Amino acid sequence: MNARYTRPLEAPPAFEPLETFRFPLRLGTGLTWLLFAIIFVLATTSLKVPAFYIRSLFLWVVGAGLFTQYSFVVIEYTSRGYQEVPKLSGSMMFWNNNMRMWQVITIVLTALLLGALVTDEWSRIVYLVVLSAMLPVAISGVVLGGSLIIALNPLTWFSTVRRFGINRASITFAVLQAALMFTTTTLVAQFEQIDGFHLLWIVPLVVLLAIVTVRSLGVLLNSRSAELGLLVNQSSERHEQALLEHERLVVHDFISGLYPLARADKLGEAWTRLSNNLARDDWARALLALDHLRTWEDQRLALRLALELIERHVHASEMAAAWSHYDYVHRATAGDVKLLSGRAALALGRTAAGLDQTQQAADGLRHFTADFPNHPGEDDALKLRLKLALVDRDIDVGDIHHDLRGHRDLIVDPEARELIRRVRRMQGRGTSPS
Repeated sequence: MNARYTRPLEAPPAFEPLETFRFPLRLGTGLTWLLFAIIFVLATTSLKVPAFYIRSLFLWVVGAGLFTQYSFVVIEYTSRGYQEVPKLSGSMMFWNNNMRMWQVITIVLTALLLGALVTDEWSRIVYLVVLSAMLPVAISGVVLGGSLIIALNPLTWFSTVRRFGINRASITFAVLQAALMFTTTTLVAQFEQIDGFHLLWIVPLVVLLAIVTVRSLGVLLNSRSAELGLLVNQSSERHEQALLEHERLVVHDFISGLYPLARADKLGEAWTRLSNNLARDDWARALLALDHLRTWEDQRLALRLALELIERHVHASEMAAAWSHYDYVHRATAGDVKLLSGRAALALGRTAAGLDQTQQAADGLRHFTADFPNHPGEDDALKLRLKLALVDRDIDVGDIHHDLRGHRDLIVDPEARELIRRVRRMQGRGTSPS
């Protein structure tokens, strides 16, 4: 069965979380930032000289167009999960066959026209705040292949923001976006008072903040790709899925090697190999191993593993997990359950009784006296079996009476005496106890 895997399985490469604040430190990004900083510094300082207005306008058009196209690339590649993005090139300036630029221009012009209709100062502030939150959402929809109609739909905006949720990526983007909005509006409002020397460091700072904000939007889209329905090449979720699939293959490979031992009825050797293998990583792969073993016709090895997991879960007071394995064992053995310890049997009996699973509780305690002689909880197990018999008349009390013969000390226990009396009364009259 294990001929499929002839060499050790290679684990998926380690996932490198997408960088936001360190993104500008990459060589390609740093050089791109430097280029944009020079372009926008020249464009901004040229506005201070009336004779250079034409040159300033040209630089603004070139810089804004190139930066917008570069932002498209950063958002698109980052949202797909790529740490590196394509380097800036002259081809990004050519807008032929690229409707995204014109769609973004349409969105921005629409936002400006709507803003012109707002005359009240406070209303304008509210509009700017809402616009700063929603405009990147609309633009990101265009970047990721959405239509202009969808991008301009306010319902789409609010739906997307809701899917973003509140998490580290969304908070980071919101803070960066607010900082970018504050710095740009301050720069525009105070432009006449800012001299050329201060523009030499303020403008590059704004450009750097814009690049980081764009990158942050891509990281946010990638982190919420499942909620947004985006197809990504790399993400933390996909990496976790790849790791899980690798774990499944590794476990399947090992379990397949135990199959010949099980067929040869060498269950002891098979269990020793299995337990030693699972102990290497603190039984982290035990559930995967159990899933594979349960597909075999011979369930004995799967039952042995399930019993071991029950012990571990009971020891950790994880009764819900222990119960799920007990339920499987109970069904696989048709109720003929023999647990590994009296502690587990008593704990699961109480759990089953609390879940009104009286028959399963009684089955788990039926052989308690024989399986765990002189156990300190033996009296408690007998009393619990008596209580279960009072609740469920389908429970066979013959074994209970047999075990009581060896526990005369229970006769002096008032609670036990009352339980015995009520059970005998129920048997004698054939009615349910009151």
